[in-house]
Amino acid sequence: MITKSRIEKILELIKKEYDYIDKKPIHIIDDHKDTWHVRITNYDYTLKVSENFNDYDFAQFFCEYLAKEFGFNLIWTKFDYQNTIDALTLLHEIGHIQQTIEEVSIRDWLKRASIDYSTNEILKMFRSKEEQMVSYRKIKYEYLADKFAVEIFNKYAIKILAILNGTTQKEIENRLAEIKKVIA
Repeated sequence: MITKSRIEKILELIKKEYDYIDKKPIHIIDDHKDTWHVRITNYDYTLKVSENFNDYDFAQFFCEYLAKEFGFNLIWTKFDYQNTIDALTLLHEIGHIQQTIEEVSIRDWLKRASIDYSTNEILKMFRSKEEQMVSYRKIKYEYLADKFAVEIFNKYAIKILAILNGTTQKEIENRLAEIKKVIA
């Protein structure tokens, strides 16, 4: 389950990799709504999340897309589905923060991003639902955030899932070993 303190622990883990992520404050708001996003300004970030990411249709597509595009190992969804989805979604949003941290002008970045998102929206009417979902993921900013999410998750999956489960890394490792035995 996502909580503010668990997000802060995950951010501390990421700061080991990307220490410049500490340049601007990151405000965490758990508003118990279904939308997850990050608001970006020149001065700070606001990360809005809910207790759990609950869009199961998107989550299934997202995991399969990440597996195909970035080699994400789907065993994690069999091991701990909800926390894996929550972690990937959270890391994706943090990926947007990571993309903009070095930007001199957030305003210019937002203008460029707006053009790309608007272009995708215009082309949407000519695509099937699945093509729309894939083309959205291919927008530069989404693609880079997805890539970031998978890279961080792959590197720290045990630690991240231990944080989200409120348990030890050893317990996660033992549970993972059991799942691998069942699947094998």
